[in-house]
Amino acid sequence: MEVDERNTLVTYGDRISVSQHGFVSRVHLRDLISFCLRQSKYFLLIADCLLFALIFELTCLRPSSEKSIIVLVLLTSAWVFIGYVKKIYSFLILEDSEVIMVKLFHHYMVFLVSGLLLYFFLFRDVFTYMDFATYFLLTGIWVAVSRIGFLSIRKRFKFLVRRKFKAAIINNNAYSEQLEQYFSEGISDYKIVSKIEKKNLNLFPQSNQTHSDIYYMSRMGVSEIFCGLSGFSGTEINQLIQEADKYMIRVKFLPDFSLFNCPVTIENFGNVPVIAIRAEPLSSEKNRFLKRAFDILFSLLVIVFIMSWLIPLVWIAIRIESKGSLFFKQKRSGLNDKVFNCYKFRSMVAVNPTSDTVQATRGDTRVTKVGAFLRKTSLDELPQFFNVLAGNMSVVGPRPHMLAHDFLYRQKIGQYMVRHYVKPGITGLAQIKGFRGGTLEINAMQKRIEQDIRYIETWSFFLDLKIIFVTGWDLIQGDKNAY
Repeated sequence: MEVDERNTLVTYGDRISVSQHGFVSRVHLRDLISFCLRQSKYFLLIADCLLFALIFELTCLRPSSEKSIIVLVLLTSAWVFIGYVKKIYSFLILEDSEVIMVKLFHHYMVFLVSGLLLYFFLFRDVFTYMDFATYFLLTGIWVAVSRIGFLSIRKRFKFLVRRKFKAAIINNNAYSEQLEQYFSEGISDYKIVSKIEKKNLNLFPQSNQTHSDIYYMSRMGVSEIFCGLSGFSGTEINQLIQEADKYMIRVKFLPDFSLFNCPVTIENFGNVPVIAIRAEPLSSEKNRFLKRAFDILFSLLVIVFIMSWLIPLVWIAIRIESKGSLFFKQKRSGLNDKVFNCYKFRSMVAVNPTSDTVQATRGDTRVTKVGAFLRKTSLDELPQFFNVLAGNMSVVGPRPHMLAHDFLYRQKIGQYMVRHYVKPGITGLAQIKGFRGGTLEINAMQKRIEQDIRYIETWSFFLDLKIIFVTGWDLIQGDKNAY
């Protein structure tokens, strides 16, 4: 590589001197390792299919029968198809190790659920229940061990992977620094060999040089330029593009979102890019459909198998202690701030004029003895599954507040109303993080809102499952904030 002819260009390169002896063998070895790592997605896919077939052979009752072969093909096809949809093999070289393992876990869980459905309908005469469990246990161990092994090899030998393209960065900004870190730490096709600030950039020959800086970059083998947009005029951008075109260098621009004090995302409406100040996974129709389908299924299961026998018992207990209705109905704000009737088992005295304005507190005299038990065990919230089935609420989401509290806190907390971008839930991220119960201090409500917004911005189906699991575990252990 040629040495840069101007001090303002900072270059990086391999400064390793090797003797002629052994040079060819080292090059061939490096090329072989580079090839293997770059084609690892195919190697891992083939290895998964072969090991799945071997495990099937070991656990199946009659592995050579015609139906067994069909089952093997179905299971393997399901694994490959789910992997294709979730792109589990596509970015093994580029993605962060943690991201790869999280995607792998999601991939395996969907595969497991698919396998369970197929088992109950098709596989019962091919697998015993224990053999079926053993098959999925062994396949799970294999994919976990194989990915951990691959990631270890990738980390050990990634420096040997040859970069296909040399690139330059013009005009540093926050994104250019992240890009350079991504190129240097991961296995990508790019290697940064030149960096220059806008103030030092010469797009035309100067008195002390015969060529532009773009020419010198081309002599270094640069094939792409990543340029920060801040500070460039439209004329200067056109000049940069025209000069780069002369030397067949592609120019790509890095936006500058420094004027925003929050993470942003780019959305496309047709061919029009739009900057959104927060990610909202539930703005996707596909995600909303998935969440709604789960809400309907889960609420129906609770209503049929729990509420059907629990309602008579609670009604008897409440009637023995006090007169009044079984259910407590209160207006709450839901999706897009629309008001709906939220249902609970009545846990306070029947005559309660402050129910719409005053939160329950520890030792509240309005709470009945039966009500105290219902609130402590969170059984008083179960009628909200009727709200879920009706579409007013979701199983998981920000907890709905009293209208009086909505009016109060929207004046004091700037982002308070953001929580109404999604349906309220029976449980939520704030609740499992410890922000359940009364919020007598503004700071407590602020922290709850932060968790609600975090849920809105990072929603995933598996996050909902995690929140439901943790909520159930907290109920078993006993929640100190339930009163």
